[in-house]
Amino acid sequence: MKTYEFLNEDEQDTLRAIDDSIKHWKRLANGKAKAGESIGGENCALCLKFWFQSKKQKCCECPIANFTGHTMCDGSPYRDCRNDYYDHGKSSNQFRASAEKMLEFLTEVRNDFLATAKEKK
Repeated sequence: MKTYEFLNEDEQDTLRAIDDSIKHWKRLANGKAKAGESIGGENCALCLKFWFQSKKQKCCECPIANFTGHTMCDGSPYRDCRNDYYDHGKSSNQFRASAEKMLEFLTEVRNDFLATAKEKK
């Protein structure tokens, strides 16, 4: 991962979680999910950091929540992905198209996270 000098240690950790989430959704969009990998929060690095491991209010500091203004991935393509996953299956064209939208969305979140962090410095 490229080092961004303007990011503090926690921000670097958050960027790693964003990048890991992007890799996760890229695998799902390409139909190359790891064995047992699903759309659930237990497979999302951002959910792991900001939901499962957070001692603060759930999702409140997640970059997705900061970007959309909503928690629980509301305002992101996640709900469509979830519906297509359960309605059509992980290998379906419908789900893979939705996963691609989530991947594009996460790239926007990453860019926004970096721009916002840089502006703060």
